[in-house]
Amino acid sequence: MDYHNEKFKPINSTKNAETSEETLFHYKQRDTILETFKYVIIKYIPKVN
Repeated sequence: MDYHNEKFKPINSTKNAETSEETLFHYKQRDTILETFKYVIIKYIPKVN
């Protein structure tokens, strides 16, 4: 199976988990080597004056 450049989000997690619905996992694959990178999505709302 090829996971290269796939992105996954957790469906659910435990109360004290380090991930949430805001976490995005980005996978890179080379042959049989699979790496993942964790990103936290930050919602920025600009302040309107």
